[in-house]
Amino acid sequence: MNFSEHSKIATASWSRRVGMLVRRIGFPNTSARLPVTNTSTRPNHPIAIPHNRGGLSPKTLRRVQDHIAANLGQKVTNQALAQVAKLSPSHFARAFKDSQGVAPHRYILECRVKRTQELLATDLPLSEIAVEAGFSDQSHLTRWFREFVGVTPGSYRWSMR
Repeated sequence: MNFSEHSKIATASWSRRVGMLVRRIGFPNTSARLPVTNTSTRPNHPIAIPHNRGGLSPKTLRRVQDHIAANLGQKVTNQALAQVAKLSPSHFARAFKDSQGVAPHRYILECRVKRTQELLATDLPLSEIAVEAGFSDQSHLTRWFREFVGVTPGSYRWSMR
């Protein structure tokens, strides 16, 4: 790096400086994909750390998860979960996805499939397991079980023996 390049980097703002150094080293532009905040106490300091914002508080998330677990066999709507979290349904859905990494509906399906795996150890018929786990019928259970586990509930039960 020659003197003129070095002086350009030294006089640029911290975010521009990071971008210039990243391009100089040869890494792809990651600043467009990561939210970054300057965590240094010095202004224009080049050290930046990704900052995660949003999501539900741990207490609220635990309340929502407990509500889902308690009502897994029933219809659980985003409206009901939003009331538990004391948020609007659209804000709740975004915050839940920020916290869990999946949408509320997908999380509920995952919980139902886990509950189905537990129930497959019993001798209950698949149709009763489907209703008890909160699925509308056996085919609904089979479709989502295959999506998450990779095999049908009957095959899974057979492999557990």
